[in-house]
Amino acid sequence: VSGRGVVKPASLLLPLLCLVASCRAPAADAAAEEGPLVYALLPLRNLTPHQDMPGLLNGRVRGLLAARGAEFVREDQLEEILQRRRIRYVDTVSAASARVIAEETGADYLLLGTLIAYDAAYPPRIAHSSRVLDAADVRCLQSALVALSGDDFTGLLGLGTVEDVDSLAWEVVARVGDMFDEEARPVPPRADPLRLVHALPRPGHTQMRYVEPGFELGPGSRVVVLPFENRSAYPQVGLLYVDVLAHAWLQTLGIETVETAELLDALVRARVRSLDEIDPDVLDDIVASVGARYAVYGTVEYFEPEVPVFDDLYPELEVWLRLVDSETGEFAAGAGLRHRGDDFHRGLGLGSERDPVRLGLTTARELLATLSL
Repeated sequence: VSGRGVVKPASLLLPLLCLVASCRAPAADAAAEEGPLVYALLPLRNLTPHQDMPGLLNGRVRGLLAARGAEFVREDQLEEILQRRRIRYVDTVSAASARVIAEETGADYLLLGTLIAYDAAYPPRIAHSSRVLDAADVRCLQSALVALSGDDFTGLLGLGTVEDVDSLAWEVVARVGDMFDEEARPVPPRADPLRLVHALPRPGHTQMRYVEPGFELGPGSRVVVLPFENRSAYPQVGLLYVDVLAHAWLQTLGIETVETAELLDALVRARVRSLDEIDPDVLDDIVASVGARYAVYGTVEYFEPEVPVFDDLYPELEVWLRLVDSETGEFAAGAGLRHRGDDFHRGLGLGSERDPVRLGLTTARELLATLSL
């Protein structure tokens, strides 16, 4: 409890995890006899001007998983590999780079992500995305997208608000920890298409919808999501929305998005210098070469994190996407949606969305529902 009487629910998380880990039965399971899991924890890509929070979050994630029995590649050893391999973009990894890391360090999994937003002012705010990749083939095994504000915890009479950013960071780490079981293994995502039924957009928000008869994506499918064309004034939004859409697809339908670095490697092998000038047939071959059938083209038509509405501020977003079948070269499906945070307003002021990352995720789910149902 802080001096202002605010409960910090996650402040004792790491000591508690350590206690639980120390009390496990000696013969937990057969997997434990194989030795501890080894993670390569890559530095977070940092989209904020604050330099300390990425290291703080990664350090706490490391402590959480270590308490469950995981081991980690030494930071200096990993840094040396990243420099030698000239891996500049730490939020995505190709299969070739992953194999080098695995062979030289013994890593079983790669853990990587992005610090999207950070604001320590009251109420504090943190937005963070992360993925667990199999080091053998860079398949995405689990993902998390966490966007929290201190006032998300405000209950009756205004109690419960998280007032300091350190406590909020613990909450973020706890939710990242949900990607793993008690033995620090990635928990397989539970694809549940029924969740999309509740994500169907209400009339008036859909800009476009087309689905070719016979089009269907199911668990285990792979798609290539090309960097979104960004027509907003915020340069990172186009790349970020690839991660948002990938997370939504994995968690709702069990569909995996090919790592951006894997796509870039395939483009280099094909001697493609620009996606703007690529021959469609060549792109179809590249999509097939990475084990996917559909290429996803997207556009962020409009994005503003704060749009004034009467006496309040809400984020607003318009996204379009279309899928091209690499086997036929034909347009297979497409959808477009526009949302503002107060579109979800209900009685007593409930339901409105003021966080742009969460609005982006809601819009992604609705796009997928529009294409799938």
